[in-house]
Amino acid sequence: MIRCDLPYRRGDAKTAGDESILETFVATNVEPRVLPESASASAATRLSPDWENVPKPQFLLLKFPGTAGRAERSSPFPANLIDGQDQVREPGQHHETWTWNPPGYGRSSGRPRLRTMASAAKCFASQVLAARAGSQTTVWICGNSLGCLAALFLASRLQDWATEHVDANRFALWLRNPPQLDEVVLKVADRYAARRLMRVATKRIPDSLDAEACARQTSLPAVFLMSEHDELVLPPIQRRIHNAYACEHLVVTLHGLGHGGVLEEEHRESVEQAVEWLVR
Repeated sequence: MIRCDLPYRRGDAKTAGDESILETFVATNVEPRVLPESASASAATRLSPDWENVPKPQFLLLKFPGTAGRAERSSPFPANLIDGQDQVREPGQHHETWTWNPPGYGRSSGRPRLRTMASAAKCFASQVLAARAGSQTTVWICGNSLGCLAALFLASRLQDWATEHVDANRFALWLRNPPQLDEVVLKVADRYAARRLMRVATKRIPDSLDAEACARQTSLPAVFLMSEHDELVLPPIQRRIHNAYACEHLVVTLHGLGHGGVLEEEHRESVEQAVEWLVR
């Protein structure tokens, strides 16, 4: 668990100490013997001082799942594809993938609101980074679908939350199917002839979750995975984000897949090549 001080709206239930709690899981390939007693690979882990005794990882991934995702079901992907690191390594040569449940999901407190997503993401990322990143750690900010908005926000404002002991050149971005949220909402509304009604709602989307604006302000190398037949975040919407992206990036089309489609063996080569490109 990670404790954060997030804004509340009147009527919201508060946790003890008036703090928000973000449920956090970690997947790692380090040997269990070096982990705190309360932790194991893919198990819920309190970010406690016990982690100070665990060597800092070579690769640290901060992962933001989509609306249907849950941290407790998260995998180490794509860390398990980095230089064959699906095998157990010695401490200090390992990878760690830290995934959150945002406010209102899983056992995280609060309600699922867009207006608190950016501040909650900053709290999660800054605490994990401060505790687990060393001066030689490479950090990937990963997002899927709605989680891409939190990842893009963090990438565009690295100086606001990243600790000074990690070189900015050691950060990268890995995103799948990032949405321009207002456009996605309006496209869905068109199916129900509700565009006029939902146009009012889209005006309340916070600027911090404007994917194209964040893309224009980001200076990290990035990989974009795009589902060829995405029925929710249409490929033309995704391409506008790709085109707005200010730094070098690679786009990988996942042929035959819809928005939530599972990667198959046929996608493995192109995804592995993207991992190799980002590592270089």
